[in-house]
Parts: sequence; structure tokens; C-alpha cells
Amino acid sequence: WDGAAIKQQLEGGDIDVLQSAPYYVPAKFGSIIDDFEHSGSANDTAALIEVTKKHGFYEFASNKIYHWILITRWPVFDCMMREMEPLRLELHERCNGLDSANEAYKKRVMDYVMERVYPLWLLKSGLHFKELVQLQGG
Repeated sequence: WDGAAIKQQLEGGDIDVLQSAPYYVPAKFGSIIDDFEHSGSANDTAALIEVTKKHGFYEFASNKIYHWILITRWPVFDCMMREMEPLRLELHERCNGLDSANEAYKKRVMDYVMERVYPLWLLKSGLHFKELVQLQGG
């Protein structure tokens, strides 16, 4: 399989990113940041809010967490990495998970943190993206 159907979708210009289906934050937490505060740490949540605002990302109201499973063209991916890297570097200095009771979080702090940055970037980017259907395993 040469991926021709996917290439065709991305070459048309109507779609910039084919994005895996999002994880929906449970209603009891409301938004991405509320969920992060619950599953992460208060220190890291405060750092995330401060750093993302500093870099022009203000919208945490979404209840969708888009993961890194995506297909796009190289220029889009390159732009994404260049724009998110300064945030990652600054957050890496500040987020350590020491005040978290969640052992899974402590093992992969920056994964949790950047899983919250990526959807902010995707929504702010102005790119056209298509959510792919989530298949149920079996």
C-alpha cells in the first residue's frame, strides 16, 4: 500500500492534517486544564497556564485532547515543531510532577504536558484538519 488515498487528501489543500480521534475529557473535569490539574500536578498546571499564555495560547476551554497520531505534509509538521519547541523547552525546566500523587504522571510528565500543548497549537494554527474515526478494537 503506497498511501495514495491519504496523499491525495493532503495534496488537495482542503485538509492540512489527518488527525486521530480525540480523547474527550470526562464531563466532571470540563476542560483540558481542569483534567490536567486533576491528573497532573498543581505546580505543573500553573506552569502550563503561564507559559502557554506567554506564547499566545489562551484557549483551554476545549474538552478534546488530540494525541500525536497524525498524518501531514512535512512543512506543516516542521512548522508545528518549530512553534511548539520553545514551549517544550520552557515547560521542561518547570514541570517535574513532584507534587503529584499520580505515579503514571510522574513517569512521563512531559508527555502529559505536551499532550495539553498540542491541541492548543492545533486549534490556534488555523489549519484545516480532519478527525479520523476511532476504530473499536476486537
